[in-house]
Amino acid sequence: MTPQLLAAEMADLEERALAEVDRTKTVFEAAGPVDVTDTATDPLLVLMDPARKELLSAIRGIVRKPQLVRVTPYRRQLGQQVERLYTVMVLRTDRREAILPRGTHIEIVQMLRSAMPDAPWTTVALDYDTRTGALTPYIPRVPACLREAS
Repeated sequence: MTPQLLAAEMADLEERALAEVDRTKTVFEAAGPVDVTDTATDPLLVLMDPARKELLSAIRGIVRKPQLVRVTPYRRQLGQQVERLYTVMVLRTDRREAILPRGTHIEIVQMLRSAMPDAPWTTVALDYDTRTGALTPYIPRVPACLREAS
């Protein structure tokens, strides 16, 4: 695949992701102004105290110094059935990925989904910022070297 085709494909993917974010924003409104410095999009939902503190202490029971939790949905076909699964990545305050103990990703997804059941967990990857309680869609950006090629 040429760099031009790859850049066009990445731009199309980014455009579709932004359209999905716009669609979900009409359904889920942010609860007041929040300073989210690590993301380029507005939060879909914001957990307020004490729910945020409770969720943070539960996540801290699994991972030391969590800052960002990214939950990405995916599907796996098993014969005639389609299984809905999630991957979880936790970044610590030093911006390094935390190694999760076996099976704890399921716990984290269940905690986040029960704390914010109205979020679009099955359609788009979401970032939960443990400092602010903000839940924002994760949108991969086109690398600068590919943007210049188009």
